[in-house]
Amino acid sequence: MRQYELADNINVSANYISLIEGGKKTPSLSTIHRIATQLDVSVGFLLAEDKIIDDLKELAKRYDVHTIADGLQRLLISMEN
Repeated sequence: MRQYELADNINVSANYISLIEGGKKTPSLSTIHRIATQLDVSVGFLLAEDKIIDDLKELAKRYDVHTIADGLQRLLISMEN
């Protein structure tokens, strides 16, 4: 699927998709979910590719807020189902 096709399918600009791919923009969880749906992959797969969950867990450990990372992980699992 080309960037412009994905962009059309999820109602964003092709430029925005390019910025996401280039790491210059961070999409909302809703946008990530729409992208995952269009690509027929799980949200977890997309996030694991960017290691966002690992980064969040590291921050949670650093600031002793494990419940935030656990809650986000549960949210992602529920979105996949």
